[in-house]
Amino acid sequence: MVTATIDTLFAERVLLSFLNKERVDESRPAREISAKLVLGVESADGLFEGRRQGDVVAITGRRSQLFIDRTAYPDLMVRKGDKVRALEMAGQPWFAVSSVDGRHPSRLVLELGDT
Repeated sequence: MVTATIDTLFAERVLLSFLNKERVDESRPAREISAKLVLGVESADGLFEGRRQGDVVAITGRRSQLFIDRTAYPDLMVRKGDKVRALEMAGQPWFAVSSVDGRHPSRLVLELGDT
């Protein structure tokens, strides 16, 4: 119930385009869904670069995430390499799915990167 309430307030329309080896996956037709898209989440994610005289320099990046309600879309199969299009944003930008986290019981969380 909490997930549905949050999505009622914050979700937006997105298009999921499913790919197999960078080609359209005919077995998984594209789908328009409603999900919570969060752009520019601050992340360090354990990324480190450079060791200079014992110093370690952390690189902080920004990433985007898509939160999908599993109860609304129980049959959805998203994989790394699929694409997401933000239909309600200016220019309708595309994002590449860089990882899929299915551990949460009520949400499927997609990490998004540039296409």
